[in-house]
Amino acid sequence: MREMNAVESSSVINLVAIDLFKSPVPEPEEENPGAFVHFNLDNDDNSNNSDGAPKHPGGDYIANETHGEDDLKRAKIFFGRQFGRLPNEGKVVLRVKLISGSRHMRVWKSPEKGAGNDVLVTVQEKGWDLSDPVQRQAFSQIKENLWIEGVEYNSKCWLEVEYKKQEGGQWKVVGSDRVKYTFIAADCGNQPRTDNGQRQNFEKFFPRLVRCEWSILGPRTDNYNCIAYSVDETSWWYNKVYTVPGTNIKGIDQEFGDNDGNFEIEDLDKFYLIKKGWKPIALGPEDAEAMYYSGYHAARRRRCTCGLGKWIMYQSKCGEEEAIEHVWDQLNGSDYGQPIRYYK
Repeated sequence: MREMNAVESSSVINLVAIDLFKSPVPEPEEENPGAFVHFNLDNDDNSNNSDGAPKHPGGDYIANETHGEDDLKRAKIFFGRQFGRLPNEGKVVLRVKLISGSRHMRVWKSPEKGAGNDVLVTVQEKGWDLSDPVQRQAFSQIKENLWIEGVEYNSKCWLEVEYKKQEGGQWKVVGSDRVKYTFIAADCGNQPRTDNGQRQNFEKFFPRLVRCEWSILGPRTDNYNCIAYSVDETSWWYNKVYTVPGTNIKGIDQEFGDNDGNFEIEDLDKFYLIKKGWKPIALGPEDAEAMYYSGYHAARRRRCTCGLGKWIMYQSKCGEEEAIEHVWDQLNGSDYGQPIRYYK
């Protein structure tokens, strides 16, 4: 009965989705592009969950309960105004259908999951007979309290709801609605570890980082810094002014600028022009190859599939710490300041 259009469906029964970007997802967008929710690969309760995937140490998607969980997004089921209240006849069917990937999403009745809170976890379809007082009450308790969990990177699923009534001895779908879910994360690198304080250190220094939206790309090292990393070099540490003979430290002003003993933004412009042929003519992060922050930091554009176009991804070497991938504005507000120059 999928020939029923969205207006007709919502007039009988309506599935409302909240995602990472919109609350709620507008009805015309429920099927295309649909709702976007995190692939739940972070480790909110600092656990030791493991499925043999070293990229996701303690990944929350592995466990059926997570204290401190914050990556599930809410969905609700409403009946049309003509009903006035929850009907006491007919059946409601809720199901998950896999579109792409290998794992279905999970649906819970608690944002922290947990025993007894499963709706569609071990099964992909569940129904409630509204003429049965017990089942009607059970549905009433969960219909506006559904929580969606993504359990695979970039997988896509339908969440569908149907309302059926008996006509002539046959069950007939009289209303339906569905939402397409896509599960996204920054999954190019490894998730930060919690047992050695790695995640805690980054989140303290960069308070705008969002879990599931950044990952570790390279090891901790003082062999190179962010400026070198932004031009694909891993052997030099670029200071603002002076080169230190006999070391890997080079001065931007001394080696590439006007060598006047002062670091000016024009010195950095010459550095990028010599190294990459870039000029500070990009309009912003969306069309830049690298961006420079007011606190002497540079980040390089990362053209990966993380976020499927919903995020603008960059990569940064963070002082002597690790290199990470991150959403473009999530290092803002730290000691690095704000991006002030965009190169391409």
